[in-house]
Amino acid sequence: MQNYDSLVDNGSGKDRASSILERVMNALQSLKSDLTELLMSCHIVRENLESTISHLDECYNCLNQLKQVVKNSKLYYCMRNIFEGLPSAYVSIEAYQNGFLSLPVLKSALMKSGVLNEIEKIVSIIEARKI
Repeated sequence: MQNYDSLVDNGSGKDRASSILERVMNALQSLKSDLTELLMSCHIVRENLESTISHLDECYNCLNQLKQVVKNSKLYYCMRNIFEGLPSAYVSIEAYQNGFLSLPVLKSALMKSGVLNEIEKIVSIIEARKI
């Protein structure tokens, strides 16, 4: 696999990388919006949780594709942290849905997962490259 910097110089690689990055940005923004809404809510509607789980899955899939494109780059190493946090967030939401966690504990678990912080880091790295 080529690393991200060489893909940017290569015409077809740049198109592929840009397409993947666009999908990643959309997925991350949707997930960030969902998680922020969950953290601000006093009451959570089941449909919102299902939407968040769907966005978690989409982020995971998009980031896996991006991981193949950006080997050995700053973005690649930053993404390792979000891959550790996404399963934790997913499990916490599932546990809340099944009645095993209270809302305050869910909020605490989502904050401890670090997903929101990692989304910010990844978005800023992608935007800095101006792709």
